[in-house]
Amino acid sequence: MFSIVAIVVMAFLLVGCGGKVKKEEPMAVKTAAAQPVAARPLPAAETSEESNFESGELDYEVKTVSGVVNWSKGFVRAKGYGVPPENAVNDAQSKLMAFRAAYADALANLLEITNGVQVTATTTVKDYMVKDHTVELKVAGLIKGSKEVTRVFDEEKKVAIVEVGIAMEDVAMSIPKEELSFDASSSLEIWETKEDATLRQLAGGDEALLNSIKTSRSVDEIEQKLVKMAEDNEKMADRNEKLIASIDLLTQEIGKLKSAAEMADYTGVVINAAGSGIKPCMSPNIYYKSGDTYKLLYGADDGRARDASLHALVVWERTLTGASDNTRVTQTPLIVSATHLAKEQSALAISSDDAMKIEQVNADKMLLEDGKVVVVR
Repeated sequence: MFSIVAIVVMAFLLVGCGGKVKKEEPMAVKTAAAQPVAARPLPAAETSEESNFESGELDYEVKTVSGVVNWSKGFVRAKGYGVPPENAVNDAQSKLMAFRAAYADALANLLEITNGVQVTATTTVKDYMVKDHTVELKVAGLIKGSKEVTRVFDEEKKVAIVEVGIAMEDVAMSIPKEELSFDASSSLEIWETKEDATLRQLAGGDEALLNSIKTSRSVDEIEQKLVKMAEDNEKMADRNEKLIASIDLLTQEIGKLKSAAEMADYTGVVINAAGSGIKPCMSPNIYYKSGDTYKLLYGADDGRARDASLHALVVWERTLTGASDNTRVTQTPLIVSATHLAKEQSALAISSDDAMKIEQVNADKMLLEDGKVVVVR
């Protein structure tokens, strides 16, 4: 009797289900891969409230087809895309495999963009990788260990999107520091300039006096030579007095600059090279005019004692507003103007007065040693 009832119940269930037993689908495995992932923090050297992979409207960015180079915050970022495979068991596995494909695509794009990053105006990261296999391995390892910024799945287009990024400081640390140095005497020519007509007039056409003024190293030495010339030749007394008066005025101006520098509590240096045409690079060189030559004030080969991890000597901004707000200089930066020296693509020149002011501030603040420099292009 029991077996007959069981058979009837089983038949009823089969008829109610269309004659088929519904196969239970495997449970979807929940995974964090389908959810947006917050950006990982930057290395300790760059960690701050504002230092991350999020760009701002005023940042100096160079965009490519598959990513972006941000010179203001110092990072490279790339996107990758992946589509779900047709043979996936369920939706969770489908998305997971799509994210894996997107991540691999993002790493390939990140490597391509990083290869083109300028270390100097004439040398890219790729150039160092070709030259040194060790550098190539370090950069490749860095790309594999890059930081994932975001991952999302576009339900409408059915595509996974992964974005990854690395700090340019990390890339620079893969390059031997000695490779970033250069011999200033061999790479920079002596610059010939037009003689100052006023100075020549005051010297009365005397080449010996003119040369003595140019080769003197201090205001006192110039004054002593002028006094001696006046004693030897009374005809030059009037000219010498005018020149001495000019030197006194220069001495007063230097004193004012020094006082202003001592009063200001500067927190960084902003080099305003807007419109100069210089290319953004990690290690530009900043010179100042000294006689007929340019002397290196700041650059990879300036001999200053700085942290070995500080390979990117400057960051770049598009505007003075962006530069003043940049965490590299913060609060009260000392702002000076610069021009581009065309004979060296990565070189800028500032006036000797500005160079003196920077040195006076730096003697107390050590801003150059700490790399607190922003360049506005």
